Amino acid sequence: MTEDKLPPLIETPPGRYRHYKGGEYEVIGTVRHSETLQPMTLYRALYGERGLWVRPRRCSAKRSRSTTRRGCASSSSTRAC
Repeated sequence: MTEDKLPPLIETPPGRYRHYKGGEYEVIGTVRHSETLQPMTLYRALYGERGLWVRPRRCSAKRSRSTTRRGCASSSSTRAC
């Protein structure tokens, strides 16, 4: 598939977010999985080792979201502006 034929990405708004358990992370942008083209949110933990992570876009579709043990969003975190 060529770049001009890729479906549009629905962006996760970049910025700082606070997880419901207290940790903060920074959403860097929205990217695609290289094999499935699934939209993924790229983010960096702002605590611990500060690693880079990706999460399926559907799991971070709203501004005030956090992760649950199953890996998708719940409504118990807030955007840390």
